[in-house]
Amino acid sequence: MPTHEHQEGIKENALESLKEEIISSLDSRRRAPLSWGSLTVSVTLGVLALISIVQVVQSASLYGKLKSSDLKPAAVSASPAGGPASSLPTQVGGC
Repeated sequence: MPTHEHQEGIKENALESLKEEIISSLDSRRRAPLSWGSLTVSVTLGVLALISIVQVVQSASLYGKLKSSDLKPAAVSASPAGGPASSLPTQVGGC
């Protein structure tokens, strides 16, 4: 019949071998190259981030130009023919 110390030694060896197996599995995953799917997603996200940065710069530039100029919003015409706004629904077939 095995002693208590012998059983503890077997448990420790089993835990140690399990630990080594897990560590080797994790190491092999770290060294694996990116799959094409991950690479494609990464490149796509990079391109989209670059496009959004360009749009922010363009928007800031446009906002600065509009703020520094004397441009005012154009007056909204009531209808394309210049008639009263009450006749607009009938001109476009509205209710």
